[in-house]
Amino acid sequence: MKLLNRCHILLALSFAVLAAPLAEAQTFSKPIRKTSVYYSETGSQQQWDEWETPDPDAEDSDSETNRSYGQWRSDLEFNNPDNYSSNPANIWTAASQDSDIDAASKTFWNYGYALASIYVQGDAVSDADSRFRFDFEMTDSGRLVLQGEVGVTNFYGYDQARDRSGTARVVVRVIDLATNQNVYRKVVSMSDEDGGVYYDSYEFDDEEIELESGNYRLVVNAFADDVAVSDQVNFSLAVAYTELEGYIEQD
Repeated sequence: MKLLNRCHILLALSFAVLAAPLAEAQTFSKPIRKTSVYYSETGSQQQWDEWETPDPDAEDSDSETNRSYGQWRSDLEFNNPDNYSSNPANIWTAASQDSDIDAASKTFWNYGYALASIYVQGDAVSDADSRFRFDFEMTDSGRLVLQGEVGVTNFYGYDQARDRSGTARVVVRVIDLATNQNVYRKVVSMSDEDGGVYYDSYEFDDEEIELESGNYRLVVNAFADDVAVSDQVNFSLAVAYTELEGYIEQD
């Protein structure tokens, strides 16, 4: 009798799953989250050849990628070199992301940043990014609702740019996958700001992005980079950050 009741329960659950709207199971798809960092530096003391660019004194890169749902944390950083007193060049590059994509509740959040800084006499590159995206389906009209803030700045904690800032940019886009066109786009950026504290941001106060039925992609990317070519840079610093939460609802 117990076995029979259990079979009835399982059968009822199976019918319930089949009866549920298919769109609910397909709302979120193709989640991709990625952080990456790269740096290189060539000190001014290195001899230059007239016809050939010298190899960097130091160079490295790293990246992490997640293609699953759920919470994900990534922290990447280079702070080179350790022997600063004997090699007067410093590259600071970092990317961080703490995010969640919940396909069941149709909610998500993304807290992260990309940071690029150089202190160099010579050539240097500092490059970082934090990327977040997923696709979603709307079987009826509805909206994507965003709450939080994205921005760029030339300071991080107690550190502030003492020379120029470098470049930082945050891009938030909603793409119609049928046309590959943006239906929403917000960009906050800065480039080589000089002098004093620089800060620019955009606040999403339960901002509603109205959407018709169809397939869409949400993209939230933060980039920071800086380059020096035969230059003396007295500590640049560029940071792009995201503090964003949201959800999708249908009418």
